[in-house]
Amino acid sequence: MDGEVDISSLESFASTQALYGPNWLLAYEGGRRLWLSNSDLTYIEEDLYFSTLLASGVGFYDEAAQIQPIFSLKEDVQGEVDFDSDDEIGDDFEFDNMDEEYFDSSSEDEADDDTEENSANGSQLDNLDDYY
Repeated sequence: MDGEVDISSLESFASTQALYGPNWLLAYEGGRRLWLSNSDLTYIEEDLYFSTLLASGVGFYDEAAQIQPIFSLKEDVQGEVDFDSDDEIGDDFEFDNMDEEYFDSSSEDEADDDTEENSANGSQLDNLDDYY
């Protein structure tokens, strides 16, 4: 990326009002790190609740945090990688077993469990008819 990033749209989050809106985390964390073009922490320091967080050193972003990649390019892949479908992605990448949600799929076992649970609940309801 060449040039500077325009952060002027973030300036509106450097306010007390933003601390109590849906983007409060951005307003607090971005403000305390001076990422919002704010020159000081006044709007945070003057707020009863957020000043307590600030004084206690509460932060939500850890620059040292490292996450494991959820996928890596297979060693034998040559040429251009094709992203047209999940099947083709599977041909070119190795995925972490913990990332089943990437493909938004559930296992057949889960589907079977749901069916069995619904059947069991239906039987229980049928049995209730015997009592009335």
